[in-house]
Amino acid sequence: MAQPFAPVNRKSFPAVPLRTTKDARYWKSFKVSSEILQPATVTDVEFCPATSNTLISTSGTQISVISVERGQIMNRITSFKEHVYGGSFRKDSALIAAGGEEAIVRVFDAKKRNLLRSFSGHNGAVHSTKFSHDGIRVMSGGDDHVVRCWDLPTESCLFELVHHRDFVRSQACCPSPHLWATGSYDKKMRLFDLRSKEVIFELNHDSLIEDILVFPSGTLAVSVGGNSVRVWDLFTGGRMLANLQNHSRAAMCASLDGSGSRLITGGLDQQVKVYNTSSFEMVASVWIEGEVVSISLSQDEHFLACGLSNGKLILKRHSPVSSLRDGEVEEHGRDTYQVVSASTIGTKRTDAVPGTLRYFFRGQNQKARPEDAAVPKPPKIKLRKHDKMLQSFRYSDALDAAMETGQTAFSCAVIEELVSRNGLKTALSGRDEESLLPVLQLLTKNMQNPYYSHTLIGLTKVVLSIYEQVLISSNRLRPFLEKLLSQVKEEIQIQREMKRTIGQTKAILSTCEKVGHKQ
Repeated sequence: MAQPFAPVNRKSFPAVPLRTTKDARYWKSFKVSSEILQPATVTDVEFCPATSNTLISTSGTQISVISVERGQIMNRITSFKEHVYGGSFRKDSALIAAGGEEAIVRVFDAKKRNLLRSFSGHNGAVHSTKFSHDGIRVMSGGDDHVVRCWDLPTESCLFELVHHRDFVRSQACCPSPHLWATGSYDKKMRLFDLRSKEVIFELNHDSLIEDILVFPSGTLAVSVGGNSVRVWDLFTGGRMLANLQNHSRAAMCASLDGSGSRLITGGLDQQVKVYNTSSFEMVASVWIEGEVVSISLSQDEHFLACGLSNGKLILKRHSPVSSLRDGEVEEHGRDTYQVVSASTIGTKRTDAVPGTLRYFFRGQNQKARPEDAAVPKPPKIKLRKHDKMLQSFRYSDALDAAMETGQTAFSCAVIEELVSRNGLKTALSGRDEESLLPVLQLLTKNMQNPYYSHTLIGLTKVVLSIYEQVLISSNRLRPFLEKLLSQVKEEIQIQREMKRTIGQTKAILSTCEKVGHKQ
């Protein structure tokens, strides 16, 4: 039995393989649930520690309390005359602290929005406020290069940390109640002992630090600034474990997932990067429609909030696929799975009754399971015009049809097929000036393209062997011949220069190796 005709495939070249990992699929499943317009740049976002259904965003002269389920602003705290910064929850979600351009630290009741405490003492804008480990003190960092500790019961300043030499823009609470971390525009991250008020060690980030965080274990810390994210080992005196430079522009913020197994960073390159905290390899990248200034992930990992420089708050919601058949496995989070059954999906299954039309057509829409042996249907081969010409051995028409597509990849594929059939000379013979013109245009347009030059060199040899005299005598075709000659000369000159450069490079490398051995 004769084999079916195999059509000529488009000439393709190797591409960089794309990796679709479980992490990439998981983070890609976060879809935009709502966009909330804020009055100015959203400098801070933070989910409520007690429930993942509420978050606060700091923007302009207000702090917005937002329901993430509904994607609406429930309440606003507007007790500010100038821009407010650093809105943050206490770990019991009862209080909210914030600073601002007024150089005043304020503490509010999270439910009633009443002002409970107001602390004055900074000589510059307060960009960072955090509650201490015990929840009865507020730490504030400002543009006066000072971190102050405020006592809620006595409404007084207990002490100051004055070792910074530039604006303090970020702070982090450590698991130990006696340690406190700060990040400053002097490019240093510092770990303080709150008992002695002294610096335990300084970590040099080499860029203005925009954000820092400390892992729940207290062993690792992260500093964010410039286009780098650096990971530090606090147990070994601040040794740098990783320098992550996946952002093309400045990285602005960082956050951890609920389990601490993923590090999430956002930057002005409109990208959110996700890293595995075991190896600190980037496992996913999410594009955001705007420059990311602040970021937060809910404790249950169902919502991702991104504050943008254009005043938008983007809420993304994890949307797992639930339209699976009975017995199939559904990915539930990154590391756990559940088997989908009729009860899981909420559908009621009934068996078809014999003798009914439904029984007769049963199973025709059933999809094959991974463990099933499926008999493939013979594919329907759709032949292009040049394939039909090749099938009927009309080589000249096949070459013309391939050139009519305007795609060099198809033309070269047909030329290679004609060479394998010893039909290239037949396809080029018997042409007049009009039919020879597309061949010369193909040669002059793509001769210097390294992807096609090998195939076109053979075509050029056949054309010159058949039409040498015609090309020289024809006023219409001679310019193409001259252009082709010029391109060949230029390519030869380039090859000579490359060989000369390679030789010089080898000499330099050889000299460097000898110098290295002597040293």
